[in-house]
Amino acid sequence: MPHLSYLKLSSLLLLAAFITCKIPTNVHASLTVLSASLTVQEETAPLDLGVAQDLTGLTGRLSRLLAVDSSESVEPSTTARAEYSMAEQDPYVDVDASTGRLRLHTKIDLEQLCVRAFNCLHGVGRHKFAVLVRPHVADRRKIRQPIIARLQFTLNVTDWNDHAPEFPSIDGEYFDIGCDESICFVVPMPCSSRKISLPVATDGDFSEEFRSISYSFDPASLSKETAATFTLKTDNIDKPYLFIQKGLDAETRQYYQFDLLARDGPGREGRARVRLTIKDVNDNSPRFRNKFYNVSVPENQPNGTLILQLTADDLDLHYNLSYSLDPTEASEDVRRHLRVTDDGGLLTTEEPLDYEKINELRFSVRVFDGNFDDTAPVHLRVLDRNDNPPRYRESDTKPFYVTENELPGDASPRFVSVSDPDTGPGGQWTCRGAANSEQAALQFTSVEFSGVYKIAIQRAIDREVEPSVTGTLTCWDAGDPSLTSTYTALVQVTDINDNAPVFKDADHYGCIAAQVEENRRPGVEVVNVKATDADKGENARITYRLISSSSEVPFAVDPTSGRLTTTSLLDRESVDKYELLVEAADAGNPAMSTTATVKVSILDTNDHAPEFYGARHFSIVENSEALIQLGQLTARDADLGENAQVTFTLLSSPTASSFRLDQDGSLYTLVSFDREECPKHRLRVRATDQGPGGLARHTDAEVVVTIIDEDDEPPRISLPAENGTSVRISIYTHPKNALVIRVRAFDPDVGANARMVYKLIAPETFPPRFSIDSSSGDIRVAGELGIVDLRRHTVIAKVVGGGRHTWSDIRVIYIDVDNSLPIASDETAASLTERHTRRNVVIIITLASVSALLAVALILAVACINRSCTGGLFDLAYRAGRGGRDGGRGVGGVASIGGRKKGADDEDQRYYEQETPLTEASCDVGSHHSHLCSTMGCGGRPFIVQDMASLYRHRQAIPASSGTATGSSASSGAAAATAGPGADGNRSDSGRGCSDEDLSCALCPSAAAAAAASMSRQSNLQALHPLLHHQHHHLHQQQLQQHQQQQQSSFLSQGIGLPSPMSALPESIELGGIGSSGGGSSLAMPASPQPTDRSCLAPRIIYPEGSV
Repeated sequence: MPHLSYLKLSSLLLLAAFITCKIPTNVHASLTVLSASLTVQEETAPLDLGVAQDLTGLTGRLSRLLAVDSSESVEPSTTARAEYSMAEQDPYVDVDASTGRLRLHTKIDLEQLCVRAFNCLHGVGRHKFAVLVRPHVADRRKIRQPIIARLQFTLNVTDWNDHAPEFPSIDGEYFDIGCDESICFVVPMPCSSRKISLPVATDGDFSEEFRSISYSFDPASLSKETAATFTLKTDNIDKPYLFIQKGLDAETRQYYQFDLLARDGPGREGRARVRLTIKDVNDNSPRFRNKFYNVSVPENQPNGTLILQLTADDLDLHYNLSYSLDPTEASEDVRRHLRVTDDGGLLTTEEPLDYEKINELRFSVRVFDGNFDDTAPVHLRVLDRNDNPPRYRESDTKPFYVTENELPGDASPRFVSVSDPDTGPGGQWTCRGAANSEQAALQFTSVEFSGVYKIAIQRAIDREVEPSVTGTLTCWDAGDPSLTSTYTALVQVTDINDNAPVFKDADHYGCIAAQVEENRRPGVEVVNVKATDADKGENARITYRLISSSSEVPFAVDPTSGRLTTTSLLDRESVDKYELLVEAADAGNPAMSTTATVKVSILDTNDHAPEFYGARHFSIVENSEALIQLGQLTARDADLGENAQVTFTLLSSPTASSFRLDQDGSLYTLVSFDREECPKHRLRVRATDQGPGGLARHTDAEVVVTIIDEDDEPPRISLPAENGTSVRISIYTHPKNALVIRVRAFDPDVGANARMVYKLIAPETFPPRFSIDSSSGDIRVAGELGIVDLRRHTVIAKVVGGGRHTWSDIRVIYIDVDNSLPIASDETAASLTERHTRRNVVIIITLASVSALLAVALILAVACINRSCTGGLFDLAYRAGRGGRDGGRGVGGVASIGGRKKGADDEDQRYYEQETPLTEASCDVGSHHSHLCSTMGCGGRPFIVQDMASLYRHRQAIPASSGTATGSSASSGAAAATAGPGADGNRSDSGRGCSDEDLSCALCPSAAAAAAASMSRQSNLQALHPLLHHQHHHLHQQQLQQHQQQQQSSFLSQGIGLPSPMSALPESIELGGIGSSGGGSSLAMPASPQPTDRSCLAPRIIYPEGSV
């Protein structure tokens, strides 16, 4: 068979493709492909299709294929049999895996299967599927066996008539079809179409045999009229339609109903109920019921009067008729007097008809239905009525004029004719003029048989009394009812200039009163000096002018209107009234005139605000009682009346509540004032006049109340703000007179009460290291600061007020002096370096000088030791050392040695730092010329000097007393050292400083202890005496500082001076080196009760004069 050769060829091609593409190992090397076809009918129930290997002829080959595959198997002993499976999941067919039996497991719908056209040809659907054959494997865990055969099947599905023809679904019961009535069978005109389309049915079957449809009427639903009118036909694509056999007339029948049947080949049918509606068309012409209309209407009927109701008919079922006048035959009179309503066909009057003008009208009316029309003629007659009274016509259409005061007979007469347009009795008339009398101005005289009457005047007429006169002529006709009319003759009287102007508002004295407010803008009207003239025309045209002796009157009168207006601002305060003479003249010929006096009063307006005058500056001493009158405010107003009445009010201000201002201007205080809180009060006051209508004017002014000061406030130090303020300075940055700190105080008082004087009280050294400017309060360095001043200094600044009260305030200030270098700019650093260089040069020279002097002192000391030295030489050596120190800094002596802590001779340094036991000494300073001191024991209690260099440094930093000589000679220095209390350089007992002798006595408080030391010890004590003196002085300053700090709050609150510095000293005094904090080497000595002998009193601080 040819298809088998095709299958073999396909198998060979498939095998070659597998070999070329290296097929996987689960495909047998010799795959067998077989094909077969099966046929079923659609919608067939599930059934058995047969065994796959039998249908394809694989049964004979299967054993051989399985045997070949078994020889290649890993387990040849296994019984060979086949296993079947679908190549792909199939929606219709499945296969039994062990037997290979095919089964159709669901119905097949051919129409669904043939959705894709290539699956169905010639009315048969084709469904393809494949079955794969493999050797059976008992152990499912082993790899699946290769495919040994592929069985391909084509399932041919034949069609079955399972669908009946169906018409489209509709909402109602009928398919409604509309069709216009066929006018082609009514009038000889071609018909556009005789076909009426019907609904088309469809069949869901696939084959042409089952889906071909034929149409027919259901005889049970078809009436004879329908069968006679329509024929059912189909077109070339089998669509049904109705063919109209005869004309359709909606006026005869409007509906046709029938059932349309649709059948397929085997005879299944569908049904559709059809209703054909015949639509009416305008195929009939309207017709008037009357072919001619003959009507009449009385004349003068009002608008809208019904004359005729037009009626027409139309055979169509639906029609809309409109009526109108036939435009081809309607004249202008017809269109103007008549109208026909469009919808109702009513012929009415548009304008009243007058028989005297139109007595008949001929025209046509028209009816129209949209396509066709009809016309009918109308004859309208107008009936006459007695609607016209007699009419008058003057012979001359010009106005009838006579001259004023003209005599009868001098004026020309006039004529009037009478007529009546009515017919019959209504056109016959009778007339009668007004009765002639002396009062009548006109007279009517009939001209016989002519219907004309003559009009003439019968007396002179004054135009100012009668500018015109009339006369009447009454006529009536003979109609029923009779109509009457009256003719009035009007005669105008022309004017002559026989009257002068008269001012309307002038009194019998010829005066006119007027008034105007001041300050009105120029051009405001004051009064209208209106004058009247009884004449007419030019004789009554009046012009006005001012007759004034001065050209500076601020008024002008309009020559035409008589409006008197201002030409500038009026000021009542300057001129309060004016009298003006105004003339009014007419334009007659000759002209006539008259004058009137206008008295203009200038009304006051509130154009001036009150003006303050008098005092507005008041004063009161502070702390005065309240409710004291400060003064009286006064103001004046240049206006009048209420505009000039002034009241005073106090405006809002920060201190306004402290004052009371009465309306009459009296100003009172409400509180007691403190000048320091507010020295001057500025009040805003207002003077207001009583201008009416909210137009009051006011003036604001400032009132100043000065509070006079009294000394009721103490001065207060504001800078520094607190006690104990510390300030740090450096001996390198603060030379003499350098500013240390500014003390600033303020006194709330003023003038003399605010004057303040600055003072420093209780300075800790004398001479004091710091001073204060009494006026500015600047604290400055009083003298050059040295290394001995490297510590905290306590100063007390006091400010004293200058008023009648001795008020004061104090502030404790700590000044810390150090030797730090300032961080400054390059320029400052350079200047400071230069300064230090100069200072170092001075120090080197000083050290050299001191070394020389020290050598001399040592030689003298050795000489005194080697022999008995009762004074002379030792005294000279001591005085030389004292004088070198006191003679000036940097010259020589112990001071220079003390200032050299580093860089001095090492041997000297060791000498001064050794421990040397000393005894107390007793001094007698009662005589100015006694020897310095005798060597004595101090009660057997030694004191130790461990840091000699520290003592020298203190000594170097303490300046000489004011009485010490300034030179460097030993003699002058010794003289100063041995000077007694009465010497020039020493102070009185009450306030002197502590001398060298006093200090040595202070170190030896026991006056009864006699020393048994040797002359060498005495000499050593004499050589160390200046150093001990200054060391003790430094001890005193430290103790004084501590005591002042502890007692600070006490003496500040009590306002008294500092207590005695030595009264608070402890029982034992420890003198440490400079900069030490209690440790290191020290000078220890016991304190003893103060002796009564003044020579052993401790040194005291001398306070500045005047301090508390």
